Amino acid sequence: MQMDKVCVIFYEGEGDQVEDCLSIVIKVLNDAKVIYSIVSRDKVVSTARLAQYDIIITVGGDGTLLGVCHYVSGQIVIGVNSNLEKSVGGLCVANKLNFKEIFNDIIGLKLYPLELVRIKVSSDTLLVGHSACNDIMLVKKNKMGLLTLEVNFGCLKEQFKCTSLIISTPCGSTGIIRDFGGEKIGIKCSYLQWLATGLWNMNRGEYLLASGILKAAEKIYILSPDHDIAVFIDGNYCSFSLAKGMQLSVELSLEKIKLVSSFDMEKRRHMIDLLCRKRDLNPQGKSGRF
Repeated sequence: MQMDKVCVIFYEGEGDQVEDCLSIVIKVLNDAKVIYSIVSRDKVVSTARLAQYDIIITVGGDGTLLGVCHYVSGQIVIGVNSNLEKSVGGLCVANKLNFKEIFNDIIGLKLYPLELVRIKVSSDTLLVGHSACNDIMLVKKNKMGLLTLEVNFGCLKEQFKCTSLIISTPCGSTGIIRDFGGEKIGIKCSYLQWLATGLWNMNRGEYLLASGILKAAEKIYILSPDHDIAVFIDGNYCSFSLAKGMQLSVELSLEKIKLVSSFDMEKRRHMIDLLCRKRDLNPQGKSGRF
C-alpha cells in the first residue's frame, strides 16, 4: 500500500499516553520516509479539512477514531490505540507496542482495509455532514419520560411511545442496542437494524415498526408530533436537536468507511464483547465494543 498523503490525527486529552504513542508513530513514518501532517482532533471539523489526504492515522482510542470518521470521505483509516490500560480500542488495529509491525504489514499488503457500512442521517432542514459508524440514538430532549414517535417505513406508518429509538450498524451491534435485545450482526453485513426501547404498549398488542431491518435503498422516516428530540450520533461525539414535527430520515450511507483491520477482526470483536460484559465496562455507550 502506498503512503502518499498521510494525516496523523491525535487526541490531546490523554496527555503523556498520547504523546508517547504519537512519538512512536512519527518515528516509524520518518524511518519509512513518509510525508505526513499532524492535526489535533478538535481541528477536524469538516470533510474539506481531510480531503487532501489518502491515509488517516488516528492516535487515541475508539472515540478519536469514531470522531474523525464522521469527516472521512473515501480515505483509508488506521487506528492506533494510545492507552492500553483504559481503552478497549476494538476498532484500532494497532497500539504503541506493535505499530511498527502493523505498519510494515500494511505496506507489505498483509493487512487490508475492511469496508464497513455507515448510517446517513438527514432532516427537513438539516443535512448532517457526516455519517454514523456505530449507531444513532433518539431520546426526548430533556431525557425525562416517554417519547412519542411516528415511524414511516415503506407503506407502513405507526406511532408509539418509548424511552429511545436506536439505529445501529453491524459495527455497533454489540454496543447499546444489544443490551436492549438487539441482534449481533456480522461485521461485514450490509444492513442496519433499529429498535425502540422502553415501549409503552397501551394494551394494543405488538407494534410492527418498533424494530426492524434497513437494507440498501430503503429509508425510515421518524418524527415526534409532541416532543423535541435529541439525536446522538456514535455516543456523545456528535449530537443535534430535532424540533417537534420535524422529520428525520435514516438510510444506509452510499459511502462505507475503509478501516484497516486484522484478519481475525470478527474473533477479536467476539472476545472484546465477552471481556466488556465480564468486567461490566459501562455497556451502555462504551464505544470500544464493536
